[in-house]
Amino acid sequence: MYDYTLQAQTKDLGVFTYALDTLPPDIVPINILSNTNIQGKTEIRFNVTDKLSGVDVYKGYIDGNWALFEYDPKTGSLVHNLNYTRILKNMQHELELLVSDKKGNVSRKTVTFFY
Repeated sequence: MYDYTLQAQTKDLGVFTYALDTLPPDIVPINILSNTNIQGKTEIRFNVTDKLSGVDVYKGYIDGNWALFEYDPKTGSLVHNLNYTRILKNMQHELELLVSDKKGNVSRKTVTFFY
C-alpha cells in the first residue's frame, strides 16, 4: 500500500498539474507480425513510445540471445538489422523485446517469426 502526500506553496496564480507515471511504454510492430515469414527483409522495425517519462531502456532477444536494436528517440523507431544477425535461416524464431520508461514501467512484446 502506498501513502503519498503532496504539499506545495506558491505566490503565483496559475494552473498546476501533478502526474504519476504508472503506464508502461507502447510497443507497436511496424513490419513484423507473429507467425509470419520475414525472409527477404533486411530489418525488423518497431515503434516505441512513452507519453509521460519517456523511453529509458530497451533490450531485444532472438531465441534467448541478445540482439542489437537501435533506437531513434526523435521518431520512436526501434530497429534490428537482420544483416548482422547470426540466426539460422529456414527456421522459426522467437523475438522478445523489453522496453522500460524512466519510472521503471516495463512493456514486453514477443513475436514468433520464420526466417
